[in-house]
Amino acid sequence: MIDSSKFHIVEAGLRCAQGKCIVNSISLKEGEDKFREQATIVKNHGAAVVVMAFDETGQAAGFEDKVRMCQRGYRILVEEVGFNPQDIIFDPNILTVGTGLPEHNNYAVDFIRATREIKRVCPGSKISGGVSNIAFSFRGNEAVRRAFHSAFLHHACLAGMDMGIVNAAQVKEDEYSKLNKELLEFVEDVLLNRCENATERMLEYATTLEPKCKPTAVRKLADSTAAGPKISPKVNPIPAGFDPLAPPADLQPVPNYTPKQDQLQRSPVFDQLEQLMQQRIVFIDGAMGTMIQRYKLTEADFRGERYANHGHELKGNNDILVLTRPDVIGEIHMQYLEAGADIIETNTFNGTTISQADYELQAPEEVFLINKAAAELAKKATADYMAAHPGEHKFVAGAVGPTNKTLSVSPSVENPAFRGITYDEVVDAYYLQLEGLYAGGVDLF
Repeated sequence: MIDSSKFHIVEAGLRCAQGKCIVNSISLKEGEDKFREQATIVKNHGAAVVVMAFDETGQAAGFEDKVRMCQRGYRILVEEVGFNPQDIIFDPNILTVGTGLPEHNNYAVDFIRATREIKRVCPGSKISGGVSNIAFSFRGNEAVRRAFHSAFLHHACLAGMDMGIVNAAQVKEDEYSKLNKELLEFVEDVLLNRCENATERMLEYATTLEPKCKPTAVRKLADSTAAGPKISPKVNPIPAGFDPLAPPADLQPVPNYTPKQDQLQRSPVFDQLEQLMQQRIVFIDGAMGTMIQRYKLTEADFRGERYANHGHELKGNNDILVLTRPDVIGEIHMQYLEAGADIIETNTFNGTTISQADYELQAPEEVFLINKAAAELAKKATADYMAAHPGEHKFVAGAVGPTNKTLSVSPSVENPAFRGITYDEVVDAYYLQLEGLYAGGVDLF
């Protein structure tokens, strides 16, 4: 999770993180243009995103606003940015109940009902929220506060809530079915807005409890009367059998969304490979380095004529063999094809300016040539094989390996924030490599 209210910090985090991240968060509060811009950056990094229920008018508090704002964001993300719906996590704002202000009384009900409706009208999306907000007004009274968390999660999860920010150990300990039934009655009166004076009644009951007791093992204060607390009668309770969390009777149809189409056109090779994969398992070749070792090449082999006078030792730089010993690499490609490989990889595992700098061969034109020649060599091998085996299809994958520098870990023990290379330098290096591979005719990367 990359969490910051400042998007430039979020972006910096995305540039240093490994794997798939979740960005927390973006919203429509600065308008649709800024929302699209930030969402596009998040998507380009392959991350999922938390979308807060805010827009230009402010924070969504009621049921209708929560659904409207989330649905608006969903449509932009899916239809205009091209987000996978399963990478969209909405936070419809868990707001505090039991504050004494009547306009706050339905906040929990509105969130739970909105959760169900958002999941329905925004297919594939997820729902998250900060659960501790719900009982913020009861902090200091452990039994009450924790009971609110457990009861809220019980109802919200039944409605489709997927993730909550909460004390996980307490939630496990305070399982809904284990809550003190008397306490739960007062808590759910507030949570589900079951009477006008639910908050006052909750406060009256809370004064009889030891503040640090647990909701599953409630203890009364010593001065509480044996007959129990004196609690005010309910004012305007909801009718018996009425479910405040029930979905509306007049549900509108789920909207039709038109996902953004990928602008990249499929090549003929895509269809050939897809057809082959539908028929059987597809095999890719194996390691190149261990195969090269069998040839016991010398420094002179690695240098060839092209690098005969190069000022740095080159033995071990396997990538340049596509220029200095193409016969060796071509023979290895053919061995894999004869063994049954459907896809062979170019000999370019270290074919970037970053890795080639170890051999002082980081010049862009040199790196481009290595990758282009590697692709052409592999394509020639597949062409020769297919000519000898009519009806078979073989493919070349451009091999893009890791660099010898890391963006996610500092090489300096004394300075964890230090990086040996910048994100932009890595992007440029990979882009140059891909250009060379593409120019050489690879079928896929």
